[in-house]
Amino acid sequence: MRWAWMVAVAALLFVAASGASFAEERVRARVTQGAIEGVRQDGVDRFLGVPYAAAPVGELRWRAPVAAPAWSGVRPAMEYGASCMQAPRPPWGPYTREYLVQARPPSEDCLTLNVWTPSARRSGRLPILVWIHGGAFIGGGSSVPIYDGAALARRGIIVVSLNYRLGTFGFFAGEDGAANFAVLDAIEALRWLRSNAAAFGGDGERITIAGQSAGAALVNILLVAPEAQGLYAGAISQSMPVGGVRMRSRAEAEHARRLFLRAFGVDSADALRAVAPERILEATQLITPGPMAPIIDGVTLPGDPLALAMEGRTSAVPLLAGVTADESTFDGGLLGYRTLFAERFGARAQRFLQLYPAANDLEARAMARASNRDRLVLGLAQWTHRSAGRLHLYMFSHVEPGPGASAFGAFHSSEIPYAFGTLGVAPERGFRDEDHAVSSRMTSYWANFTKRGDPNARGLPEWPAATRAAPTIMELGGGWAPLARPDQDKAAFFSEYFADDGRATLF
Repeated sequence: MRWAWMVAVAALLFVAASGASFAEERVRARVTQGAIEGVRQDGVDRFLGVPYAAAPVGELRWRAPVAAPAWSGVRPAMEYGASCMQAPRPPWGPYTREYLVQARPPSEDCLTLNVWTPSARRSGRLPILVWIHGGAFIGGGSSVPIYDGAALARRGIIVVSLNYRLGTFGFFAGEDGAANFAVLDAIEALRWLRSNAAAFGGDGERITIAGQSAGAALVNILLVAPEAQGLYAGAISQSMPVGGVRMRSRAEAEHARRLFLRAFGVDSADALRAVAPERILEATQLITPGPMAPIIDGVTLPGDPLALAMEGRTSAVPLLAGVTADESTFDGGLLGYRTLFAERFGARAQRFLQLYPAANDLEARAMARASNRDRLVLGLAQWTHRSAGRLHLYMFSHVEPGPGASAFGAFHSSEIPYAFGTLGVAPERGFRDEDHAVSSRMTSYWANFTKRGDPNARGLPEWPAATRAAPTIMELGGGWAPLARPDQDKAAFFSEYFADDGRATLF
């Protein structure tokens, strides 16, 4: 019943996002596997639910993706494909329906992508933005309403979003050494797109990979994965610094595999391939102590992305990276404030409390927010030591209207509907002219970066590139200018903190 409700809501939100109507014009394209038929609406052609690989079911579960089979006739491409296997998540915290609902119940048959391309064909091929959704590697999907790519496509680019295997289905260590199937799915989608870009008017040599949260973690992995090299020309990493996710060792992954085998009373992954996907999902929730995570398998992921980046073994492509101003929020009182930061900073806690003093609950909440923003600003500067190409950094500070806006602030994921231009999927939030103006600039920056590896253009506030000598961080949605760095004492405190643990940029 919960999935039925979410699917019904998703259908309504899709109509709101796309402006779908009964007067839609059908449009066709031919890809490697055959002809597909999508919809032309308001200057954008949409092709939804296009398979980029065969369904990873049965013998193909926990194997590298293989080419999707050809079809005869014309395949409809007017509805999203199913998201990959996951447990349903109702709205919670700041995450209202448009951040969570998906068009169809999840399925193991989920390796599809969606394409939005300008209807008016030009003489040259268009650059392509490939969106990789977030969801802590256990949830999410390309049909989430805020990911509709039509508004960005109207900026003169092609937008593609994709599904990839999640949880145990995406990160299982097989006996044959295979692992990181989610990463392999993303690589296969990029290969498919390079081969089929021309069918949509796109340039397969000008692909920018982009993602948020877990999707950004996958982008960071693709920047160092040997099999992904040469498949993209730029990258956007939203709300996930390099090192923000602790990768699992091969030994940890093999231990998790043994737990699964023991739970089902079998002795091989081959035997597990016969188990219904719903039972695998249930076992994941019971057996795994936390979200499944990528595995340093020595092949697809040769090492920890943070260590590889510090060694200079990352793609030298233009990179746009940033965070929201309130990635984490603190709603507790003074005692909770002191306890939280004592746990976080240990022996440095007393010094921290001198830099960010609080005498009551109200001050504690204000100091928690201020210190988190300072930590994020200084943590973002670490990108200048980990990026090999031209770099643009940002902090998104605009507060989206809606329930709990003052408490949640510029929360994790809140920049997405502004960058995608999808404010229309949630009119109940009461967006104002100011919000639409923010979105107009954001979509311009993201489209410009996809086109040229540089977000700047005439009519937009100048966004300086970040360098080691000048690690400039642009404020987006607020002042539209470079942020001031925290004072010397605070900068020194966090610099020492980061030096002790390169992963300390994690919010």
